[in-house]
Amino acid sequence: DPIPTRTDLAKALIAHFTGHLSVSATMRAHDGIGTSQAHRTVSTGIMTVSVAFHDPVRWDGWLLYSHESTQVGGGMSYVRGQVHTESGELLASFTQEAMIRPVQADHSAIPASARL
Repeated sequence: DPIPTRTDLAKALIAHFTGHLSVSATMRAHDGIGTSQAHRTVSTGIMTVSVAFHDPVRWDGWLLYSHESTQVGGGMSYVRGQVHTESGELLASFTQEAMIRPVQADHSAIPASARL
């Protein structure tokens, strides 16, 4: 499918992808916990996302998303990140807060196909 030429749609696509790897980045530092356990032993949920665009969105090359897990504790994670163009220009900055909880034993009675 072609990349949208409308600025609002291009920004929406960039903003949508900011959350996909943020929770994964927070779990990497914890031995034995990773995205493969998502919705099996660990339940996650994105609580807030904030995105600021610094330059007009252009699709003339690849985009680099960087995620920095700055805080994990108390069942919450906080990630900040940036989106750079292929030439290194800062296109957008974002933050995300997410909930991370262990799946309780009584939740295992819910079939995996019925879990979010």
